[in-house]
Amino acid sequence: MTKREIKLINEISFRSYYKFFLEFWGCIESENLADNWHIKYLCDELQEVAERVIKREPLKHNLIINISPGETKSTITTIMFPVWCWIRDPSLRIITASYSRELAMDHAVKSRDLIRHGKFKAVFGHIFQIRQDMDTKSNFGNDKGGRRIIASVGSAILGKHAHILICDDPLNADQAASDLERETANLWMGRTFSSRKVDVELTPTILMMQRLHPDDPTARQAKIWAKIGKLKWIRLPADDRYQIIPAEKISEYKQSGNMRVMNIYRKPASVILAMEAELTATEASGQLGQDPQPAEGNKLKKAWFTQEFSTINLQRLAEIKGHNITWNATLDGAYTKIQKNSATAILVWAIYEGKLYLGDYRSWHLEFHDLVPEVKVFCAQYFDYSSTLYVEPKAIGKSLVQVIRNSGNINIVEDKLPQGVATMQGKELRVDRSTPFIRAMNLFLSDNVNWDFFINQCTSFPNSSHSDLVDCLTMAVEKTSTPDTLMDSSMWGI
Repeated sequence: MTKREIKLINEISFRSYYKFFLEFWGCIESENLADNWHIKYLCDELQEVAERVIKREPLKHNLIINISPGETKSTITTIMFPVWCWIRDPSLRIITASYSRELAMDHAVKSRDLIRHGKFKAVFGHIFQIRQDMDTKSNFGNDKGGRRIIASVGSAILGKHAHILICDDPLNADQAASDLERETANLWMGRTFSSRKVDVELTPTILMMQRLHPDDPTARQAKIWAKIGKLKWIRLPADDRYQIIPAEKISEYKQSGNMRVMNIYRKPASVILAMEAELTATEASGQLGQDPQPAEGNKLKKAWFTQEFSTINLQRLAEIKGHNITWNATLDGAYTKIQKNSATAILVWAIYEGKLYLGDYRSWHLEFHDLVPEVKVFCAQYFDYSSTLYVEPKAIGKSLVQVIRNSGNINIVEDKLPQGVATMQGKELRVDRSTPFIRAMNLFLSDNVNWDFFINQCTSFPNSSHSDLVDCLTMAVEKTSTPDTLMDSSMWGI
């Protein structure tokens, strides 16, 4: 390169991270870059965050980016961005993290390879050099005070603080399926990683990931940052069947087949449909749509919860035929005030002519002494002498049955737990057993109750954070559809 070329590259790349990205892509990647619109968009968003740090201006927002795999996200965010930050301010300390130490180290090594590349040295070598005494794969620094530190989810990161925090994929698919691994990632992001800031008022956190679960780090951090007014959330699904954030970016999506796609070069409609054929509905919705809950539902579909009924009209219809409607309820107990834990859930229902009518539900985060009167008051609205409250037969349910039974006001029993359903796999089995009945449109919901929370939990199962209302529903379905119930005429209000 001539001096004039070096000067021109320096000036353009120094001012624009996107231009830097295009210019130095070939220094670390052998494949030609398909320069889709999202690359410039994400580069510009990252630059906006970095500019405030460079000027030491107060934090405007933390940044969440949800985008499907194979869209150059790690190269944009974790490999090249920290290097560009150093040419603008080589004193910056940056921590980059991922779900595994090996992956985080691989990203850091590629950053270091870029800095060592002859082209980079020719253009920016006068700004900083890597220190010989601080040059390892996991921790390297420059001669102007800058540091690049890697971390993995769960690591301590003791004694290290940064001007910019970047977390790239805190979970993989297998970890997201584990309650323990997922909670580990959430707690680490919220407590350990977020505490590694040079200045709480200045240091931004950038979270880049594909969605894998309704309670993954995106969901948890979005809630925290939105509450304090420090959130910018970018969500770029593979196609326009899913929500795009910000909504105006739909104009960038290109027509392909019967959909508009985010990246016409890498994921036209044919590729998206081929990927969907290899994925479950939840995997496709999460990885391609950046929504870990399929729009139509998971095991239980939203379309199965659309039939409404009027309680008054149902009672009148039964009376005309000489029948009676008996309201019963199923309860799954928890007895805790802690909001992140499962709640005590109750579902009121009636069986009439082979159909299941859901009358109402509640979900409480209460300890035992506060819960008992709430259950009594709620049941009193619907129960008569023929009604029964069925409680899931686990240790915490026994005390509730005993106390309420001794009060003499409500007929309460421990429900019989079907064989093999005590574990999470058993819960899924219980839902699977209930699915044929629900899919056959045998479920009706009262038209004077807001069922959104109930339906969302049911249709996101088994990826929902909790399953207490799902348990109540499957218990009720078992009362309606099992052979013992079908032979018990007292259950039918006849």
